[in-house]
Amino acid sequence: MFMSLEQVAQITDPEKKAMAEALLSLQDKSTRDQARLGALEKNTLEGALKVRRSRIERIIKRNPTLGFKEKIEAQAKDIQLSIGDDGSVHDPFLGTLDLLELGQKDLPELLLSAANVTVEGHPKDFDGSVAPEHAKAIADRLAKLGGHTKS
Repeated sequence: MFMSLEQVAQITDPEKKAMAEALLSLQDKSTRDQARLGALEKNTLEGALKVRRSRIERIIKRNPTLGFKEKIEAQAKDIQLSIGDDGSVHDPFLGTLDLLELGQKDLPELLLSAANVTVEGHPKDFDGSVAPEHAKAIADRLAKLGGHTKS
């Protein structure tokens, strides 16, 4: 039931008038709260879209494959974000972005990360020559890469 302020002012019974004023106040507060909630939802979704867009741009930058940019942008455009009852943003495209990022190595990160570094001995003997077993392994690997196999 919706009543205007003028209609409430015309009520003569003090008990009903107090009830109508309280109802009108609650309706006004509810309208303001709904507007605030809508603005919060909009801002939250816009923020999540900015994060998604930033991730997509980083992925595109690391993959120069022809047509990749258009395909990933077309996919992202059709996937909508939503907000759960707990206020968290749900992005159905999140798994795809995670997978694409996992498959791409970030060169600056690799260069700066000690976790990706292994220490190996130098392949040369002290006299400056390559050890025979190592020379054979290198030759075999190069032959294999060149398409040559042992007959």
